[in-house]
Amino acid sequence: MREMKCVLAILGFLALVPVCRAQHELFVPANDVSFTISTERSTYKYGEQIELKYKITNISNAALFVPRWLYGGDCPHKWHVRAWFEDSSGKHYYGGWGGSCSPTPMGIVERMRKDTVLLNPMQEFEGTLDLPTDWLGVKPDKYRIEAYLDGWLETDFTAEQEAELASMGHPFLRGDAVASIAVSIRPR
Repeated sequence: MREMKCVLAILGFLALVPVCRAQHELFVPANDVSFTISTERSTYKYGEQIELKYKITNISNAALFVPRWLYGGDCPHKWHVRAWFEDSSGKHYYGGWGGSCSPTPMGIVERMRKDTVLLNPMQEFEGTLDLPTDWLGVKPDKYRIEAYLDGWLETDFTAEQEAELASMGHPFLRGDAVASIAVSIRPR
């Protein structure tokens, strides 16, 4: 919710009218973007990789920063885009990612300049994510691929970092947006 600063202005001789100015928001809700996913086709052989394409579109009236990468450069990594399978009984099949991180120390503004992309109204950013069809437990069947886009939270930053982020001049996406698509996995 935008905070408003209001002052009284004299309009003509006697009319007093509040004049309001919106303060800059550092984080804006995920409903300011459209998040969609797609695949090349709807049927895949077991063992094939599915290239899941995602698109983030700024549907708000102002420019905003969205995640550029699947996960952020901080350590431990924060996943910004993830996807998994859901079978017809509602069971979820998540992939696992392993690794370690040894980040190069950098300031919050430097990191966010690297980890974000600024989208103007109606501008789009696209990326891909590979999903293996042979994850543990996934068998030939019909599935729904579920995906989410996760922005940042105010609690991810200190007051000092928030002040530095405000210097970037545009708000950051907070919260999450979800999307899903149906696919079939058939035997080899």
